[in-house]
Amino acid sequence: MIEYTDFSQSKISNHLKCLRESDLVDARQDGKFIYYRIKDEKIKTILLLANELLKDVSEEKYNCMKY
Repeated sequence: MIEYTDFSQSKISNHLKCLRESDLVDARQDGKFIYYRIKDEKIKTILLLANELLKDVSEEKYNCMKY
């Protein structure tokens, strides 16, 4: 996740801890790795829609740059 966000490992860990304590994600440990899962399907839907919207806006912005 560090590669995708440019955040430090400690910053990501703190955010994930906050999400766990807020009961928004589940965490499962497997050896030295911890896997996180969003608990509420509605949050997943919101994130998917936001991602689609950002993609559409990016394409429109690119099209405007052609002029």
